[in-house]
Amino acid sequence: MDAEQKVGAVQLSARLRGVSPPVTRRLRIAEQTSLAELHAVLQVAFGWSDGHLYTFQIRGWQFGDPARAIELALACRRRCRYSPRGVRL
Repeated sequence: MDAEQKVGAVQLSARLRGVSPPVTRRLRIAEQTSLAELHAVLQVAFGWSDGHLYTFQIRGWQFGDPARAIELALACRRRCRYSPRGVRL
């Protein structure tokens, strides 16, 4: 494999805030990994099932999946009841 074909990798640590004991995953991903791909990696690493919206906050900018936000909002609209105290499923 020549230098142009080598893929760089980065190692990162993902930590859940506000839980005890601490829950951390160390991940090694390709440099070119998109945020959507990183989201999928985190789902597997933490054993999640992609049931909630997500955003990545990077230097004050927020990134997420607007199509998924609309999909979940419509699903909630069909099965949620709204009241002054909040949303009930």
